[in-house]
Amino acid sequence: MPGHDGLWLATQLQRDHPHTAVVIATAFTDLLDGEQKAPVADLLIKPFQRERFTLAVDQRAAVGENRRSKSSNGTRSCRWKCRTGST
Repeated sequence: MPGHDGLWLATQLQRDHPHTAVVIATAFTDLLDGEQKAPVADLLIKPFQRERFTLAVDQRAAVGENRRSKSSNGTRSCRWKCRTGST
């Protein structure tokens, strides 16, 4: 991504896939200064514990699942293998 950074990518992802949660992992703590420049669901500062990463992903997956459940009028589909192993 010459000439671009992760915040640029997060903005592009949100533009093209508005229901996708973006989690950024960075050691660049200047991202914490000022206004949030991109639609980021969570920001992990390196180094971080594996449990913190798992928590961020699980929380965003739960939010996404709730959105899909509400928009599908009670029908649930799973694009990838769900944790139960069903599709």
